[in-house]
Amino acid sequence: MIYADQCPWNEKSVNDVREAAAASEHGIDLNIVKLVHSKEARNAPSGFGVFSLLLNGKILEDNYISK
Repeated sequence: MIYADQCPWNEKSVNDVREAAAASEHGIDLNIVKLVHSKEARNAPSGFGVFSLLLNGKILEDNYISK
């Protein structure tokens, strides 16, 4: 998961997805990267640059999500 602080919902979504992954019976190993600098956002895998959930390099979601 890649995210930035642009929207307050992003932080909530990160916490929700982190909790869901930890509680998962599927052994989800969630790696979370917080974008801090504008250059990081410009080089993010999604055109939005502030939230991306990826699996094996493919974007699963580019908007914040909840549990």
